Amino acid sequence: MAHAGFIWGMGTVTDIIGKIENIMLDLTICTIKHVALGFCKKYGAHRVTVGTDGPFAAYSIKMRIIDDIFTNPEEKQLVLGGNLAKYLGIPKIEE
Repeated sequence: MAHAGFIWGMGTVTDIIGKIENIMLDLTICTIKHVALGFCKKYGAHRVTVGTDGPFAAYSIKMRIIDDIFTNPEEKQLVLGGNLAKYLGIPKIEE
């Protein structure tokens, strides 16, 4: 789900898409921490990915949310490319 549902998905994202196993939550331009946090707590980091949506999204805001939610380094790596690489069937590009 692109943009984590953005403002239109707030309050429904966790309840609706979480039951559909082949949908990941995309944190692109999601600046609403409690949407991402609620989803992650309920379904786990393996269902979350992040994109850029550049040049519109502020990288620093998104990274602060990711750093705050994902304190486990393995989960953070899943969100920062690992999950998407697995979904696409390609190797994750290491930093």
